[in-house]
Amino acid sequence: MEDWLPGVFFNEYKLQFDRAGPVNGRLSPDKVRTVLMGTGASMATLADVWELADADKNGELDLEEFCLAMFLSMQAQAGAQLPDRTKPLPRELMPPSKRR
Repeated sequence: MEDWLPGVFFNEYKLQFDRAGPVNGRLSPDKVRTVLMGTGASMATLADVWELADADKNGELDLEEFCLAMFLSMQAQAGAQLPDRTKPLPRELMPPSKRR
């Protein structure tokens, strides 16, 4: 995970993931929305974050995808531009288990 940018915050984000109450290792959109709204990011930004973070497009976020969502939300709040959601994620953002 050393080349995965969100990995730096893994332990912190894992605590938030666990507190949100995953079912079968995944969080529903409602549970994720509740956590992400706490970042202060706009709803438009959060919609983009969801599209980027749901790497396998199954409508739920696993731990790695949740970490990515948190990382992107915090980066957006700090003024960073989100990646273009019409293009593949850069390798350093793609969750390790989703890399091909």
